[in-house]
Amino acid sequence: MSEKPKILIVEDDEPLRSMYTERFKNEKMEVITAEDGEEAIEVALREIPSVILLDLFLPKKGGLSVLEILKTQPETREIPVLILTAYPRDEYRDKGLRTGAVQFLSKSETVPGEVVEKVKEVLNSK
Repeated sequence: MSEKPKILIVEDDEPLRSMYTERFKNEKMEVITAEDGEEAIEVALREIPSVILLDLFLPKKGGLSVLEILKTQPETREIPVLILTAYPRDEYRDKGLRTGAVQFLSKSETVPGEVVEKVKEVLNSK
């Protein structure tokens, strides 16, 4: 990739959002963030990121609703979305993948370095 990839991190937990922001900046990515579901949709439509890292449980609009909306918009439907959640229940995994997420990652089972690697894999496969 010749241009710097842009990642949208949608996470309401500020320490986690900050940590991932630094991790992805260290990988030479442009980082944009959103703290809630409504902001995530606005930012995604405005910025058109290369990839989105999406939490499920967010204020104002949940992650699955955000995913559904982004996958119906012509501007954002092709953007790969990785779900990163503290609630890795099968029904969320199934619905997320059916709705268009390319990965479903559990916060408790995936260390930050693995999350970064998964994002890089998705970007390299575009």
